[in-house]
Amino acid sequence: MSTTNLQSKHKQSDSVMEEGEQNEALNFIQPSTSKKGKLSGFERNKRWREKKGSDFKKVESARVEKIRKNRIAQMSPTELNKYKMAACERKRKSRMLKKQKEMENAGSSLTETVGSSSMHANGN
Repeated sequence: MSTTNLQSKHKQSDSVMEEGEQNEALNFIQPSTSKKGKLSGFERNKRWREKKGSDFKKVESARVEKIRKNRIAQMSPTELNKYKMAACERKRKSRMLKKQKEMENAGSSLTETVGSSSMHANGN
C-alpha cells in the first residue's frame, strides 16, 4: 500500500473512533507503567460479580459488536469474502459439534435408564 492509502485509511479510522475509544485503544496497546496493587478478596469478588451481571454483559457485547462492525467496514472485498467464508465454516463446525453432543447425551441417557432399572430389579 502506498502512504497516501495508509493516510486515508488512518483518517477514516480516526473519524470512526471517538476520542474516548482512541484513548482506551492506546491504553490497551501500551502497558501501564504504574504497578497495580493486589486486590482484596472483597474487591475481587465484587469485580467478578459485576462481570457476571447482565448489565456488564450487555455493554461488553455492544462494545465488541461495534468494534467488529468497524473492522468489517474497513475490509477490502477479498478480505470480506475470506471473513465470511471463515464465519460460515465456524458456524458449520459449531452445528456439527452440537448435533454430536446431543447424540452422545441421548445415547448416555438411554444407558443410564437401562442401568438404573436393572439395579432396582436386583434390589440395590
